[in-house]
This record gives sequence, structure tokens and C-alpha cells, in this order.
Amino acid sequence: MKRSVWPVPDSDVEVRDVRGLMRPYAEEQLRAIADRAEVDGKFPRHVVDDLAKLGALGLGFPTDLGGSGGSYLGLCVAVEEVYRISPGIAASAFMSPLIAYDILQFGSTEQRERYVPAILDGTAVAALAVTEPDAGSDVAALRTTARRTAAGWVLNGQKMYITNAGIADLMLVLAQTPDEGPRSISAFVVDMPAAGVTVDAKLDKLGWRASETNGVTLDGCVVPEDAMLGSPGSGFTLVMTGFNLERATLAAGSVGLAQGALDDAIDYTVTRTQFGRPLASFQAVRHSLASAAAEIEAARQLTYYAARLIGTGDDGIAAASMAKLVASNMCQDVARRCLQVHGGAGFMKEFRAERYYRDSMIMTIGGGTSEIQAEIIGRQLGLREQPGKQPK
Repeated sequence: MKRSVWPVPDSDVEVRDVRGLMRPYAEEQLRAIADRAEVDGKFPRHVVDDLAKLGALGLGFPTDLGGSGGSYLGLCVAVEEVYRISPGIAASAFMSPLIAYDILQFGSTEQRERYVPAILDGTAVAALAVTEPDAGSDVAALRTTARRTAAGWVLNGQKMYITNAGIADLMLVLAQTPDEGPRSISAFVVDMPAAGVTVDAKLDKLGWRASETNGVTLDGCVVPEDAMLGSPGSGFTLVMTGFNLERATLAAGSVGLAQGALDDAIDYTVTRTQFGRPLASFQAVRHSLASAAAEIEAARQLTYYAARLIGTGDDGIAAASMAKLVASNMCQDVARRCLQVHGGAGFMKEFRAERYYRDSMIMTIGGGTSEIQAEIIGRQLGLREQPGKQPK
């Protein structure tokens, strides 16, 4: 088993236990299938079953709903370890617990008991359908609608860039509910496959190629009255609350991705010789990788701090956005430097350096762009745009 060059000692027992559980699985099983999944562009569904058996999907969730207990910090550590080997596989596998978190926070007793255990035991794969062709960061601009009828709610609209859409057993759909009031946005759980829901062709992506992404068309999709998650008009609050955990897990993923890139770069530089000595013996190479290690650890500790806040009564809005902003920017920089020390080899698909680099590009976009994170942090600091004369 390949061991990370940075063992990351931590006084937290949960961190040590989860890492001790996940690293052998990631190294011995995931590494063996990651390259094939990347080439095929297909998510290996059995990974969900594997993670469920390990209890990784249920970390932070109550045991009476099939969870593993502990905190959401444990979930973030599990995410970090899987991202270290395959960011694409991790992106799909850990989408489902994020939907379980939304259902846990806002669902009725019946919804929690129906969906949360199924997600955590790997029976159900979930997807989040928020983004649309003309609405990404601007959630309020959604055009998908849901109208109440005698038969239930009728959903119409188009969603774009939906992770897991092609393999989902349930989909959480955000839609305008204009009959419930102006600018009313609500959330609905749609069991898949569903009449009136078409999963469009798989999208061809730069990175995360082992994670399947599709557009979704809703055309007269009828769901029962009790498919609404939370109360009418609570969809915006629901998705913003869920984003706190999503951003913490994406920050953890950025840390894991960067760690994987660094591990591979160190392996390469200690074995590759130039001018009669290993690349690692050159000061410029050593200092570049040493700085990368320090930056990864700094982002890791900020991410762990944010994860510790979630689920404790503190909403962690600013901390989650700070972790996402810092870790995702760090991830891209470290992945680029690790590719650079490979020289021309880093440009070849034979080496994982180019994959880490490609995968890093989505980390400042997914779950809210870096610009959105900065805006959220600014607002938490009390800094808001003021009306008035604009500077010339």
C-alpha cells in the first residue's frame, strides 16, 4: 500500500480512525479501478456499496436513521481520502450524503425514514438538480416551475450539469412555485426513473471524468403532494443550508486532490534523475514541493475547523466559504506545480499529474464559485454594496 508522504498527525480520535479506515480501501481497491473509470468516463456504481459497508456515507448522521454517528468532520476526512485517489469517483460517491443531509434537516418524519437510510446504506444514489442553462450562481433566476394540481405537483423545466443524473434513484429538484407567492422557490424529491423526466446525453467534461454529468429535462413530471421537501417557498433556505456541508466536503476534496498530486510528484522526483542526480535533490524542486505541503496542511486545518462547526448549532457559513475559497485556490496552484516538476511527462496521460491538474479546475467552480465565496464572506463581515454614486 502506498502511503501518503505527509501522514498528517491529528489529536482528534475521529480523524485518525476514519483515515485509518479509508486509506487502505482507497489504496488497495480504488487505485486499482480509478484509471479504468477515468478512461471509460463511467462511475463504478459498486463504490457506493463499498463506502456504505465501510460506514463512510453515514458519517455524521444519526444511527437511528442508518448513520454511523460521529461528526461531519469524519465525513470530510473520508471525502479527502477518496479524492486523493480519484476526484471523479469521489464527486459522484459523496453527492448522495449531501442530499441525505438536506432531507435530514428539512424533511418530514416520513421522508427522513424513507430516504435517509436508503442513501446511507448504498441502496439509493441521489442527485441535486439546481443549476439551469441560465441559472448557476444566481439561484433566484431559476425557470423550472412546479404547479399544484389535483394530481400533485407538476414540474416543468430544464436542468444542466447535474452530477449523478444518469444513475440517480432520487433527485432533489429546485423549482419556482409561483402560485405560492412571488419569487417562491421550493424543493421536491423526485423518485427516479420518473415519467416526464428525461436524462439527456452524458456531458463530455475536462475533468471529473469518472463522475457522470448530464442535463435533465422535466416535461409534465407529476409528483405527489408530499414530494415537497420542507414548506412552500423554503427551497432557497434549504439549498443554502445544504451548501455549508457541500462546501466543507469540496474543501476537503480540494485538500485530498492536492495531497494526491503532491504524493505522486514526490514519488516522481525521488526516482527521476537529471544531470546524474534525482530531481528531488535540486533546491528549486524541494522548495516548491515543501511549500505545497505547507499550503495543503494550512487548507486542511481550515477545512477541519469548518467541518467541526457544521452540525454543532453553529451554521458555519463564513467558515465553510473560507475553507472552500482557500482550499480550492490552493488545489489548483499545487496541482499546477506538481505537474511542472514532472516536466514533459506531466503533460502525458501516462502520469496522473495531468489528471489532477484537469480535475482541480472544477474545484473553484462547483458548489459556488470562488467569487461567490468571497461575496458570502464579505457579507458575513458586514460588507455590503451600498446604493449611491459609483466611482468614475
